[in-house]
Amino acid sequence: MIATTAGFIAAAVVGWTTRSTSTILGFALPVLLSFLTFGIVSPLVLAFKAALRTAPAAPVFEPVAARVGQGQAAHGHVGGHH
Repeated sequence: MIATTAGFIAAAVVGWTTRSTSTILGFALPVLLSFLTFGIVSPLVLAFKAALRTAPAAPVFEPVAARVGQGQAAHGHVGGHH
């Protein structure tokens, strides 16, 4: 949320600052620059805010061999005949 908020604030500042341009693209330039500013500021804030550290090693599970003759029978029922 902090990165998104910082991106929106930076985009609003850039949009407000560039809104009085008198170029032929004066109506689109503030929107374009705001969009680009948000796209640059948000990931940078997120990257600098993140606590980068190595992940703990995942536990290794060994497969367990199933024993034949116990548990469910071949036809899906537990136990003997009905």
